[in-house]
Amino acid sequence: MGSKHSETKWDGRSVAMLAAALVGCFVLVWWLLQKEPQLNRHEYDTTIALYRICNQRRLAELDQIENLLETDPAAIGSAESQQAIREIVDAARQERWQRAAVRCRRLLEAQVDR
Repeated sequence: MGSKHSETKWDGRSVAMLAAALVGCFVLVWWLLQKEPQLNRHEYDTTIALYRICNQRRLAELDQIENLLETDPAAIGSAESQQAIREIVDAARQERWQRAAVRCRRLLEAQVDR
């Protein structure tokens, strides 16, 4: 008796869907493995202020936070914290308020989870 082998034919659409699914899985794993930096007390307070500023969409107060960050280098401890807070400020400056607020919240929640 001869054995029958089923052949799977991969058309362009199937390959594209598989590739998209694999990329999506890699992005999801990468995103889930991202660790938020640990904030010191001053950074935590700054992030809370940024969260409020983003929710109220207050450009004048955002200016105050930016001035504080520029004039007081000790306000931000680690390079990771500085980058995270700078990303929030940059998003808010571009009036991407929702994105900035979500980033603040994620950063603050990571402090509770530790």
